[in-house]
Amino acid sequence: MPPLIPSSEQLGLVSPALGPWFDNPLGAEPTALAAPGDDLSVSLTLPSGTAWLPPATGTLSMYVQPAPSPAQPRAPRLPRGVDGGAAPFGTGHLVALFTLLPEVEARLDALLSGVLGPPDGRAPTAGTRSRARVRTLALELLEPAVLDTNRWDVDPTLVGLGAAPEQAQVLGLRAETGTALTNGPLPMSDLKRAGRINGAFQPLLIARASLPVKLWAFDPRGRPVDAGAVAAWWQALANAFLVPGSADTLWAPGLSGADQRTHAVQDARTVHLVNAHLAAPVDGLDTLTATNATGTGQVRRATGAGVVGLSLPAPAPDAPVRRLGLLPQGRMGTSAQLWPATATAPARDFVRVALVDVEQHLLGHARSSNAVMTRTPPPIQPSPSPVLLDTTDEVISALVQTLAGTGERTLLCSTVERDLGALLPPPLVPGTAPITFPLPGGGDLTVEALRGGGTAENGVVTGQRVLVTVRLGTELAGAWVRIWPQGFDRESARHFLMDGGAGPVRADGQARVVVTLPDGDVSASAPLSLDVLVVARAKERRHFAGLRFQRPAPVGGAPVALASANAPLLVCELNAPPFANAAALDGVIPSGASVVALSSPPALVDRATIPNTAWTASTLSRTLNALRLELTPPAFRHIPPGEPAERFTGAGATVRTLERVTLSSFLGSPGLRPPAGPLPAQERLEVVAGRVDRANAQVEAVIGAAPCLSRYHELLPHPQAHPGAPGAPEVHGTGVRLVGPAAVRAAELLRERIHSTTPALATAAATPLPQPAAPANATVWTAVLQTVAAAVEGEAPLVPQAPGLPSYPFGQSLADALAFLSARIPGMPAAPPGAAAAASVARALDRRVRVASRGVREGWASVLGAIERAQDFVYIETPAFDPVTFIGDPELETRPGRTPWHALIERLSAVPGLHAFVCLPVDLMPGLPSRLARLRDELFAGLEAASTRVVVFSPATGPGRSLRLASTTVIVDDVHALTGTTHLSRRGLTFDSSVAVAAFDEQLVDDRAREVRDFRRALMAGRLGVDPNLLPDEPLALFDAIRRLVETGGRGRLAVEPYKLPDTPTGNLTADAWNPDGSPGTSFDFLARLAALLAGIQAELEEELPLP
Repeated sequence: MPPLIPSSEQLGLVSPALGPWFDNPLGAEPTALAAPGDDLSVSLTLPSGTAWLPPATGTLSMYVQPAPSPAQPRAPRLPRGVDGGAAPFGTGHLVALFTLLPEVEARLDALLSGVLGPPDGRAPTAGTRSRARVRTLALELLEPAVLDTNRWDVDPTLVGLGAAPEQAQVLGLRAETGTALTNGPLPMSDLKRAGRINGAFQPLLIARASLPVKLWAFDPRGRPVDAGAVAAWWQALANAFLVPGSADTLWAPGLSGADQRTHAVQDARTVHLVNAHLAAPVDGLDTLTATNATGTGQVRRATGAGVVGLSLPAPAPDAPVRRLGLLPQGRMGTSAQLWPATATAPARDFVRVALVDVEQHLLGHARSSNAVMTRTPPPIQPSPSPVLLDTTDEVISALVQTLAGTGERTLLCSTVERDLGALLPPPLVPGTAPITFPLPGGGDLTVEALRGGGTAENGVVTGQRVLVTVRLGTELAGAWVRIWPQGFDRESARHFLMDGGAGPVRADGQARVVVTLPDGDVSASAPLSLDVLVVARAKERRHFAGLRFQRPAPVGGAPVALASANAPLLVCELNAPPFANAAALDGVIPSGASVVALSSPPALVDRATIPNTAWTASTLSRTLNALRLELTPPAFRHIPPGEPAERFTGAGATVRTLERVTLSSFLGSPGLRPPAGPLPAQERLEVVAGRVDRANAQVEAVIGAAPCLSRYHELLPHPQAHPGAPGAPEVHGTGVRLVGPAAVRAAELLRERIHSTTPALATAAATPLPQPAAPANATVWTAVLQTVAAAVEGEAPLVPQAPGLPSYPFGQSLADALAFLSARIPGMPAAPPGAAAAASVARALDRRVRVASRGVREGWASVLGAIERAQDFVYIETPAFDPVTFIGDPELETRPGRTPWHALIERLSAVPGLHAFVCLPVDLMPGLPSRLARLRDELFAGLEAASTRVVVFSPATGPGRSLRLASTTVIVDDVHALTGTTHLSRRGLTFDSSVAVAAFDEQLVDDRAREVRDFRRALMAGRLGVDPNLLPDEPLALFDAIRRLVETGGRGRLAVEPYKLPDTPTGNLTADAWNPDGSPGTSFDFLARLAALLAGIQAELEEELPLP
């Protein structure tokens, strides 16, 4: 092995120096450590005089295992049982816990990776873990916890330290009744080192009589590890670095000869079977075949020195997909061969193997025998990495790239603009020399009225847009400037920063930005104010607050057409001098940019007159020919609109805009509606781009969250207000990119929406979608999950009006399905020839009828199942999260109406090591009714009070600004991710129309799904404004760090108040109307229930719904 640099001795306290585990100067030491039991502990008896020694440097504490009690939950740092549940120690037993110092733990783990290769025969790779990381060893005394120095003692001895209470206090315990011990308020933490100090060992615990004990070892997450295997690993590690005659060794100082040992062990190779969360239950355990191994539960033991084979049944059509994988690193498959002849493994070894039913893991439920579920569940398919996209601009880039390909291309969204496209962060100011930020004076700030920027009426101007010039000097050329005018909120009597504008400092030292001013009196004498944020480099920025200026008199007029502009043209967000004419702008204008003609006075350029060729090549404008657009008008009046259809059809696109049902017509006849027409106040939140190339059997899809409007960009970091992005509300949105068979379900969804009538859907489905083979590097298993209320998709006759009516023949022959539908819907086609076509039509019809009659809540089921399996942490970022229950569908759902909120609270109570992180925005997406925000705050407020292991935070995006979330993401234990537009309120889980994707990566890194872990780290780093490498990996450390950040005011990274209780509580009927239940229930009276609720708030709802 290479030499240790620095040497073990040079590292002092943080040295990974090893020593013997036991010593008995009076006689025989304990015998060799036997094979572990089913709980993975090693049972042994310590002869009188035996000292349990520190195996490395760490701290000793004492603990008494209490009886299970909800009032006395287990501390989150304590170990867990073999099933991931409660601490494994016997009730009332005294346990000595020895925890390695963090640096010692890390160094031993890193060194071991270069010595022992994985048990499947792969060669050792330095830095790639092949065995469980070890943090804690424990010695459990198998008798009641009583102070008795005639049976056991510590070092220094307890003898002579006073009465029992004083002796117990030394141990961090209490002796309240005689000598019986209980846990004290603060555990002891006694530093101990391996080896001989001044010729003597430092015992952890000394047996004064024959003492039966259990020896345990645990990893950083508290999962048990065979302690005998740890002794063998560390013995092999020390031997690998033992050079005769050299001080370059891992043995602790003062050790030589027979002292250079851990402890003798019996040969035993153990396999611990776990689920993806490193716990139980292990789905599919009954289908596992193990050769050369004994046992039937989670723990299997090798028989002899032969290869242990683990295998699952061969994949079969329509069978659950199961995978197994060797932990902590590797790729899952259907088999594993452990300890072949090529493995660099000791005869005493321990390994964990994860076994996952991928379908149940992603969907949240096992396969159902209900006929409704025969052909309707979403398929589970793999896609090549990367799948999970963590920013709005990553999603936009993938979306435009997909739509630029060949074949049938479709974009499904609510609103859209031609210049939708991704942006790149600006280069900012070059160099490393410190920057001096000038203080802008009166002459450094100019505000000019714009032609087309608003007209005064009766002395008042609304929505006035102006051109602001800030002179900062040529030293800051390349810096990014964000300008926010200050508005005034009359309700709270506070100033706030409006959306403003943004642009670079050009070579002349000026930034010129278009912003919208607050409404006001043209002749008001009081000046207005604005804030300026200058970002020069990643860690160099300056905020100038409250710069005063007089409102310029509006000049009126309309924006100029680009072709008619007879003046130099300034692209405000582009670091370039003004362009001479319109022709010079071909391929130049970035997404979301404002263009100003520098005439006198300057004039806004009408965006409608900008040709598609003027936008950059990375925008949607270049993909419009033969593109199909499926649009839905926004649910509420003030949600920003997109561009009208004619701007797309003129470039060759086909556009269909769904008709919205008006509130008055719905209340008059709830059952009369156009197919797929959204209900009043129902949001259509899907963003799906798909490409189907039948000639080459290719299918691709991108599923996003942020509205397809060019103003929304996400260029990190958040605290710097997204440098490089146009001035707008700062929005975060995630997405996924699917390639191959994983994209087929997304293509099905697009087909269902394009063909909103059932006859059209049946005709389209008769030409089956391509079924591409999974790419060789596809490791990320995905499920595309739909949510929509009952009675929305399909025709009205598909919705039962009462129970007991003739039911659709789910899962039966296509002929039966067509006969049923033909009697109710005119124009149904005949069955197509060929088995593949018939199967395609049958699935499409089954799903259409299921979704129309019952709605679908696939995102809810996935999130609920994941939370109910959580062991270590749950990370949530969502615009809404509430505890309001719903009726559900008792025929299909095993837990109808159970909310993720309640599942999380119950899981936190059941698993004390679990922590929850909830990222909640201060504000909802632009244009949503304030009533929704107030109700959200009111319903959410009880979460933190329900558990001390929930932390809530909201990211800041500049001074006084906060991030808005377009997406909901739930990540559990870094092995399950769901992301999309299925939000965690009742309306989000049952009523609004949305799409999400659940994902699991079979490529494992440090016991976790690689891409899920990387996705979560990117999200949390982005929300907190830190480098991902600075995030603690351990949930408890991360929880403490975020809690401290919240308690200290956010330090510019977090908003101070993520939510606040409204002054007046919302009544139940009003709350139910704004947060409706879209599930069918057992009586199928959803439309009648909804109509009754909406009628109760008709007046206030009419103020928010789109105008007729």
